[in-house]
Amino acid sequence: MSENTIVAKIRKMTGKEYSKVLRREGKIPGIFYIHGEESVPLTLEAKQVSITIASKPALISLELDDGSKKEAVIRQVQRDPVTTTITHVDFMGITRGVKITVFVPMLLSGVPVGTKIGGILEHLTREIEIECLPKNLPDKLEVDVSELDLGDSIHIKDLSFDNINILTPDEVSIASVSLPKIHVEEVEEEEELEEAAEAAEGDSPEAKAEGQQETDKETPGGESHP
Repeated sequence: MSENTIVAKIRKMTGKEYSKVLRREGKIPGIFYIHGEESVPLTLEAKQVSITIASKPALISLELDDGSKKEAVIRQVQRDPVTTTITHVDFMGITRGVKITVFVPMLLSGVPVGTKIGGILEHLTREIEIECLPKNLPDKLEVDVSELDLGDSIHIKDLSFDNINILTPDEVSIASVSLPKIHVEEVEEEEELEEAAEAAEGDSPEAKAEGQQETDKETPGGESHP
């Protein structure tokens, strides 16, 4: 478990217009909240926040300009829909001994056996929701996919971690190994061509003549009946 420190100033002014002013100055607004206490608006250095969030730390230590320190997790990050730059951050305070609910990255390790025979590994779920005590909060969770063969998948129900309760539904898929889509399409196309060829062969004059001869053989006297 790693802790990153972010220096923040308590923000006395709020509102969209003031937030725009902050962003033009290379700063972003944020907020710190914890159950049972009044929330605290913050002013953060955009560059420092971006670097910290990119490292995906489990816990954040907020150092406020009033001399206080707050332990928190990043609860929500808002981004500009066009530039994807961070525009606001919510920090949820933690209390030692009290469980918290957070999302953590899900990483894959190992090389699936199915990829050695042409399969493609698909990483389907990159983040899962968990509940745990702050002291057990992981930076990330890893699952070994080396045993996955063609057609195999790993679901939430297959996972188990010490001191962690997974809240993401059991049926959610984490990873799977499948044939490349182009290969599947080629196989389907070949099957369709074979079926079409068989159908065309059955409709040919030669096939019809052969069919009639077989019918004549089965009919007494070798004659067909109307």
